[in-house]
Amino acid sequence: MSTPMIVLPLLSKLKQLPDLSALIEEYVDIFNYGLHQPKTKTVQHEIHLSDPHKKIMLKPYSLNPHLKEVMYEQVDEMLSAGVIEPSTSSYCFPVVMVSIDGKKPRFCVDYRQLNQITIEEPSILPKISDTLKDLGNATIFSVLDLKSGYWQAPLHPSSKQYIAFSTPEGALYQFTVMPFDLRNAPGAFQRLMTNEVLCGYLNNFDEVYLDDIIIYSPNLETHTYHLRLVYERLRIHGLRISPEKCQIATSEIDYLGHHISGNTILPQKKHILAIHDFPTPKSKKQLQTLLWLDRYKDSKSKLTRWALLLQEYSFDLRHCAGKDNELPDFLSRNPENKTFNIQDIDNERLLPPGSNSNITGPECVQVNNISHMNLFENVANAQRRSLPLRRKVSKWKRIHFKSHKNLSEQRFLDSYAVHEEEDLLYKRCRLSEKLVVPRAFIQAVIAFFHDNSENAHPGRDDTARQISRRYYFKNLHKTVGPYNTSRRGKKYILYVEDVVTKWVEADAFSEVDSKTIIKFLKYEVFSRFGVPQTIISDNGPQFRSKIYKKFSQDYNFNLLFVPIYHQQSRPVERRNQELKKVLRTLLLDKPEKHWDAYLPEALRILRTRRNAATDVTPAMALLGYDLPGAGEWNLPSYKSERDLAESKSCEERIHNIKIHQDEKDILTRQNYLQSFLMWETQL
Repeated sequence: MSTPMIVLPLLSKLKQLPDLSALIEEYVDIFNYGLHQPKTKTVQHEIHLSDPHKKIMLKPYSLNPHLKEVMYEQVDEMLSAGVIEPSTSSYCFPVVMVSIDGKKPRFCVDYRQLNQITIEEPSILPKISDTLKDLGNATIFSVLDLKSGYWQAPLHPSSKQYIAFSTPEGALYQFTVMPFDLRNAPGAFQRLMTNEVLCGYLNNFDEVYLDDIIIYSPNLETHTYHLRLVYERLRIHGLRISPEKCQIATSEIDYLGHHISGNTILPQKKHILAIHDFPTPKSKKQLQTLLWLDRYKDSKSKLTRWALLLQEYSFDLRHCAGKDNELPDFLSRNPENKTFNIQDIDNERLLPPGSNSNITGPECVQVNNISHMNLFENVANAQRRSLPLRRKVSKWKRIHFKSHKNLSEQRFLDSYAVHEEEDLLYKRCRLSEKLVVPRAFIQAVIAFFHDNSENAHPGRDDTARQISRRYYFKNLHKTVGPYNTSRRGKKYILYVEDVVTKWVEADAFSEVDSKTIIKFLKYEVFSRFGVPQTIISDNGPQFRSKIYKKFSQDYNFNLLFVPIYHQQSRPVERRNQELKKVLRTLLLDKPEKHWDAYLPEALRILRTRRNAATDVTPAMALLGYDLPGAGEWNLPSYKSERDLAESKSCEERIHNIKIHQDEKDILTRQNYLQSFLMWETQL
């Protein structure tokens, strides 16, 4: 059998590599797609509508003579290839020809109204940066491009009617394959490639991003074997490659906008040059050319053509008015050529001014005191961004519209509810339905019910009870409750911090009552640092008891309590969260019940971290030197650093801390005043 003409240019490039040339001739069928559009038999794409009875009939858009001629040419080509067929559907959508610089206008169909009623199938495309990282130490690369990739996925017969389109003269056609402009098209094609075609090969020697496949290997012999495996999978699933776009067995390759050469991955030069050579705008008109969305405007509808290119993806664009976000709005209009170290940001002392500040006005609310309605909206928005919960919503809708349901599907349907007007997932309980909280937002919900002013810092059971009235997440009581009891019977952490130096002391206990607190203060704090002038605590009953008050009188220190309307003002609140994060890090891949054994190491880490409020570590602020690590005593640099640190007196260290804090206060006031003036001007 003679070799098809279409692969001859590719074979000529590989004439020095006979094994690879023979491999292409062996699998020549996957390169030879002929005149008819190839289609896989592995899957059929289905379209599910939230309202199947709603019919959409839109009139064709007008086109200029040139675009109309190009459109008819492409319609004839698609008819000949079997991509489209005549239709009698009760749905109809208009054609739009999208102009692309230097290329033939692209045939598109305006499916925006169809996409709005299409049930979303949650999916996520791989990050390009992660895909490139997986290439490791490979030296040989090949890139395969599927010929009109989406069109190789056929449509289910029941879905063809939904995507009919009309030409200006009124002819009606429908696609037989998955067009590019559908809402779920990218996710469906990515699932085909990852779950079916290349399953088992990904992250080993192969990566895929939609219809672009890259094969990477450490040497040529292994690469030939890897190519054979991929070719065989493509043959099994009936997929075809575009030979003119293939790059086979090369040490340098262009892939997903990057140039790959050995261990070096850089942006392609053409992209860098395009930015570098862009002329500096010298007039308002030239400046408008930088607004890259502007090129897609037409006289009929703003941004229509750009919207067509984006309609395959599911996202919302929302404008936030400057009056509701004063500080970012002010900074965006008044940039300064001043750089800041991210470590200099002090979350304890600097709160962004704005509509959440103490400015009086009808639209202002208190910081950290959001309403229940705001909490509901925040949870709802978080749920809409949660991929696992969006999958559950789509699953519920599919089952709900099915005429026949098995036992498992019926149980799922009875366990959850989806309100069409909100498109949110609720958990069905005995007497009510509760909004499902995404895993990433659970701690925010707990913080609201535990720290909110109207709740007055309730205990574990009461916090869980209040949450369970409106919201649902798995293991609620376990999540809200204290630490899991350790093997030594410990389940609470008592935490003390010096508000000036940020030095921390902590220990684990099985119970925390007034006697336990008194014993800890006497033997772990007072015995080392002396009796403080003032102790600030929360409003727990342990700190309000008669025995604790008598203890304060005996040792002659003042008692202060955090205001119940703002628990976040507790000095140790932030450090408490940091301690939990450090413990979780230390306990990775270790039994959770050993958490109390890692508490001393967690304290050492906190004491050696630079604090933004003091600009030094707690150890340096209190002791005058940083705590040495293993073997640091033997380093000359550490000895010189310690000698320099010890030369400063305690008074000098405290003076420097106060200067740093004063500078922070001045910056806070300046930002607050600037934002206030901006807010007042907008009023």
